[in-house]
Amino acid sequence: LIRLSPRPSPVSVQQLHHDLGLEPQDLSTQLPTGEMVEFNYLGNLVFQYTIYFSTTLEMVKTFSAIINRIIEAAQERGETALYLIIDASRQQSTSRPARAYLQQQMAKWAKLGAFTGLSVVNPNWFVEQASRLASRLQPDLKLSVHLNQQEALAQIRQQQRQSADLSEFLQWWQEAQETM
Repeated sequence: LIRLSPRPSPVSVQQLHHDLGLEPQDLSTQLPTGEMVEFNYLGNLVFQYTIYFSTTLEMVKTFSAIINRIIEAAQERGETALYLIIDASRQQSTSRPARAYLQQQMAKWAKLGAFTGLSVVNPNWFVEQASRLASRLQPDLKLSVHLNQQEALAQIRQQQRQSADLSEFLQWWQEAQETM
């Protein structure tokens, strides 16, 4: 059973600090309207974000600032396999300026290639379009759509295991070639 917790546990706080040198407060910002833009760290370079109701330009700018913080911390540590789960189950609308700003940011993130996978949960039309744009901008991005966050996390964990198995095999193969 995979459980997603809305509040960081002491273990996830410690793991976030160890993995990227970040603290939970680096992953959240309260807007002047009282709305929160908050990511959860699920360990092993997997982040989760839930979209609520209407998405404004201010929310997207804050979302982007947090993503940039995560990418910068990952680059400083030499990490290149970030995963993001976006739960759009509760999203109702996105303003036009927010859509335009997000598209610009997605192009920048794709050039960096920091994200290995993007999983979306119950995407609406806009989130589906944004996901497709992400996969066109970064063809090697592993994109998946799920009915719930548990399925999304299970798929990511499977991808991470397969990636680790492949890198171990490639390392063994390179060593074995020298002896053949």
